[in-house]
Amino acid sequence: MWRDYRPNLGRWLLEVILYGIFIFNLFFIGGWPIICGYWIRYVIAIAFFIAALKSFKNVKRNFVFKRLSLKHASLCVLGISLGALFAWELLSSINGTYRPPHSVSLSFPLKEGEFYILHGGSNETINHHCVVSAQKYALDILQLNRYGLRSNNLIPKKLNDFKIYGTNIYSPCDGLVIEASDHHPDLELGSEDPDHPAGNYLAIAKKESDIIVILAHLMPNSLTVKKGDIVQEGQLLGKVGNTGNTSEPHLHLHAVLNNTGDPLFTGQGVPMTFNNRFLVRNDLVSD
Repeated sequence: MWRDYRPNLGRWLLEVILYGIFIFNLFFIGGWPIICGYWIRYVIAIAFFIAALKSFKNVKRNFVFKRLSLKHASLCVLGISLGALFAWELLSSINGTYRPPHSVSLSFPLKEGEFYILHGGSNETINHHCVVSAQKYALDILQLNRYGLRSNNLIPKKLNDFKIYGTNIYSPCDGLVIEASDHHPDLELGSEDPDHPAGNYLAIAKKESDIIVILAHLMPNSLTVKKGDIVQEGQLLGKVGNTGNTSEPHLHLHAVLNNTGDPLFTGQGVPMTFNNRFLVRNDLVSD
């Protein structure tokens, strides 16, 4: 579109729509810090707008489509079909950003940095946890460096390369610690522990409510509390590790309604808000 691009107006509109759907599908759904950095999503979106505006100057002002060969007609049908698929995903991702009713208000459990929501939202398009009842509104949280990357190396090779590894975790609410696991070892990159999916974790019964808050994948021997302890909002609890069924260091957080089943898997998940924000994929939280 930037170079020698001289279609008629009809073709230009069709291509801009299809390209735009694809670009903004990536913008809303892509896990940018994992590949090329969070801020690249804005660079690509702006570049698309500039290329579209520049190409418009060369467009022939008519809607006539010349007769297409079978090959070009097939490619056109394929492009429109893919565009429809990407449009459905885009609309689904946008729909997943709306805050459901009856959410629980919590304090964000990480401080002193810029944190990125890798998985979050109310549907599977932007939150792979949605298929698990208790984790329907769960968050997976990474920490970013100044370049918008979750690792200090483009290809992380050890746990310490990840910005979030070892970051302090603070209590998101006042409450009672009802479960505390601290003995599972950190896993090497590429390893997972499906037998202990949460790894080291804390379960906190929120004060004066029917809500249990789960914080998972914690660093071994880092917990400052134990089962039966009363905690205050903002109290240091432990550190982010790489334990359990996880692909890399991150903090998993979800809330579940008490007495509705296993709080890790089968309970009834509850939406969470932080300073009145319902966090979804590609959101940033800075402190």
